[in-house]
Amino acid sequence: MDIPPNQAQFIAHHRHSFFCPYCHTVTEGTFPNHISQKIQYGPRITAYVAYLSIFQLIPVKRLTQILYDLHGCHISQGTVINMINRMSSNLEEFTDHTRDLLIASSVIHTDETGMKVGKVKFWLHVVSTKTLTLYGIFQRRGREGIDELGVLPSFFGIAVHDFWESYLKYPCKHAYCNAHILRELTRVEEETHQQWAVKMRTLLVQAKKTAEIFAEKGKIVPNILLKHFDERYAELIAEGLDANPPPDRIVGTQGKVKKTHSRNLLERLQAHQDEILRFLHDLQVPFDNNLAERDIRMPKLKMKISGLFRSEEGAMAFSRIRSYVSTMQKNDLSVIDGLMKAAIGDPWMPDGTHICYFGKSDIHLGLAYA
Repeated sequence: MDIPPNQAQFIAHHRHSFFCPYCHTVTEGTFPNHISQKIQYGPRITAYVAYLSIFQLIPVKRLTQILYDLHGCHISQGTVINMINRMSSNLEEFTDHTRDLLIASSVIHTDETGMKVGKVKFWLHVVSTKTLTLYGIFQRRGREGIDELGVLPSFFGIAVHDFWESYLKYPCKHAYCNAHILRELTRVEEETHQQWAVKMRTLLVQAKKTAEIFAEKGKIVPNILLKHFDERYAELIAEGLDANPPPDRIVGTQGKVKKTHSRNLLERLQAHQDEILRFLHDLQVPFDNNLAERDIRMPKLKMKISGLFRSEEGAMAFSRIRSYVSTMQKNDLSVIDGLMKAAIGDPWMPDGTHICYFGKSDIHLGLAYA
């Protein structure tokens, strides 16, 4: 098996005019919508540029060399950047549409990570589902950045995330990532050898397996099992609190008394039992936040490769096109074909077919009650 040489082609578009001798009307042909200059690069090469830069994370200088070596195209680095920025502009409608679909979803995942734009630290936020991804890069990490992305302020479903406090300021229901909790329990076990941490890890893993079994059957977890897990969880918290009493204040000191990691974790587990065990009570909710963490992994890799974005415009273009590419991947679509459609101003749009829509009432979707 082999592939043929693939050199760039020049395609000429001609527009003809015809005069009707009977009605004396001149009829003119039109150019394709994406043709705007006398000489310009076509949608396929623009799609290749976006594919290599945004999807494969190839630096611009290497990208231009690849295009020359494989296709004989002499493209400057400035032209590459202009192509990416134009494609980003073509994806504005896709971005708004994806945001609306996420707001209407029953369960979303959220996460964030630091990104450098020039010499300034920005924050990349992601909101995603199994079929949708929306990134946004903002200068603020907290509520300002979350608000700018525009999903959580209007969302009334269930948001899965870590224990970052800013997420809790929104009116939706919340579910915590239990993978984080398991890691913290392992740390307590290794540092203190306290058995409550071992038992709690075992309980959470058992609860996860129970949720998976009933989800596969299309049924909810019976109340008798829910009661067992809720009561056992509370018992282990009480056992842990007895083993980790609050520290005494040293005479003559002021301010908050520093607590141990074990005590802090126990108080968090006690205060947020409903959110931590939500995956058991509502089988739409996953055990962890791995989906958002996977979605944010490739942008992190981009920072390891390139170090930073040179401009805020470039950072925004990356987040828009990466949202588009990730969403197409989740829907098993050709990334190149989708990027070609975006290059001519007609991007693919997710239709929301696989989305469970959520109203403001408490509902279980797609599950039969035992």
